[in-house]
Amino acid sequence: MPTTLSPKTVQWALEHFARHNDTDIFHKPFEFDALYHAGDQLIKRLAAQDIVQWTTRPLRLCLVPKQRYGFRLATQLDPLDMLFYFAIFLEAGERIEKARLGADRRIAFSHRFRPDDSNYLVFDRDVRFAEFRLHCKELAEKYPFVVVTDISDFYPRIYQHRLESALSKALPALPFHVKAFINLLKGWYQKVSYGIPIGNTPSRLLAEIAIDDVDRMLLAEGIVFARYVDDYRIFCKSRQEAYKCLVRLANGLYASDGLTLQAQKTKILTSQEFVEQVLETAAQRELHGLLDGFEGILQELGIDNPYEDIDYFQLAPEIRQKIDGLNLESLLHQQLGRDEIDIPMTRFLINRLGQIKRSEPLDALLAAIDNLHPVLPEIIRYVAEIGGGLSESRRQHIGDLLLSKLTDSVLGNLDFNKMQIMALFAGSNQWGNAENLAGYYGAGSGSFFQRTLLLALGKNGQDYWLREKRVSLDQMPPWERRAFLYAASCLQKDERTHWYNAVLKSRDELEKYIIPWALKNPIA
Repeated sequence: MPTTLSPKTVQWALEHFARHNDTDIFHKPFEFDALYHAGDQLIKRLAAQDIVQWTTRPLRLCLVPKQRYGFRLATQLDPLDMLFYFAIFLEAGERIEKARLGADRRIAFSHRFRPDDSNYLVFDRDVRFAEFRLHCKELAEKYPFVVVTDISDFYPRIYQHRLESALSKALPALPFHVKAFINLLKGWYQKVSYGIPIGNTPSRLLAEIAIDDVDRMLLAEGIVFARYVDDYRIFCKSRQEAYKCLVRLANGLYASDGLTLQAQKTKILTSQEFVEQVLETAAQRELHGLLDGFEGILQELGIDNPYEDIDYFQLAPEIRQKIDGLNLESLLHQQLGRDEIDIPMTRFLINRLGQIKRSEPLDALLAAIDNLHPVLPEIIRYVAEIGGGLSESRRQHIGDLLLSKLTDSVLGNLDFNKMQIMALFAGSNQWGNAENLAGYYGAGSGSFFQRTLLLALGKNGQDYWLREKRVSLDQMPPWERRAFLYAASCLQKDERTHWYNAVLKSRDELEKYIIPWALKNPIA
């Protein structure tokens, strides 16, 4: 039985993180570039590691906007932990997938393990939410009543002992991988016996196997249903049957997994109500039409990545006409004029407008930004994408405005929002205000903002400030300390080389990978 990782597995994991982010919530940590740069040295190191003897590093937590007035607590793993977690997942993934109810049963539509060596993605892109929605629509045509519900705090409330039991059943030939998974969770969640990290790929598959027993229970009792992650849809012949099935689901979740349903999101609807209120609201029809239209344009262009940059002005006239026909700017202005935006629609519009470098909506977005915090990451990404086409004075003005929001806006009340704003300056030195950035260090800000600010100081060449702060390096938390090490690469070559050599011996493992990478790839 293997107690170490295959070198090929570690290489695959490194290739994945060279191309993709570790989470869909936070910015990609630069540490993954440093780990990739370490190459064979790191592969040899991890392939020799006893997987049940891994020592975890602290994760970090951040309060993230979910709706206009709602929040969730998101987690981000240390990059070295994330790489190891992902590699364990890669070796166990196929067996975990085989232990689930098969995709051909058309019940669980979320996160089907199917690695693709060409783009280093791991989930089947043909089994997704769109297929779940279509299947639910087909079932609604056959059954007059539908139960709509979802699990309350699904990932944070998964019991680790239940997960261990499910993994042991799925992985009888890989007991050390089971133990490695559980040891990781215990290392990250030392004071509690429940919860798995939110927002990363391995956790998605662990959540699926954790809930698979409930799927099997419902199926065995003849209940007609479909599920996408924590969303259940149950299809019934009468309202009485619908209530009975709802009770059975609630009892099964609690008895087997200690999970509960969200009362405010639980409904028994007629099929017509389900279609009109859940599947095909006006906003959803409009969004799905836009999605289909834009995907068709991408296919014509031969673009596989839906977020790949598109040079609008280099497109053929007939393609530009199709994009114009989607009416993206007008639809965005309609959203901005509402008391409460449709978040999925607004995200789609901002992302697509940034992708084709359309700057027309910029002023309207900036004017409304205080009320748009649920889509602030998309706004900042949009500003960064169109920045190259703006004048220097325009970029300076935008930089002034956004920095003012750190202290004079509702946006400044949440560390996540402040981090998003500062990420613009950490990604480029074209927004002016370089000499003002250091003034935001400290002053009660959280670690997510402080780390991003350190990167911004390095990107904007604030070597005088970084030089003075070097004596405080070992007093910084790990994520900030690593950011400082990278930011300090803006120092003159001889100076940074001398300093890096002086501190290298006392660094931890991840920091020792960062220093040689930063020497070859300075931040500024």
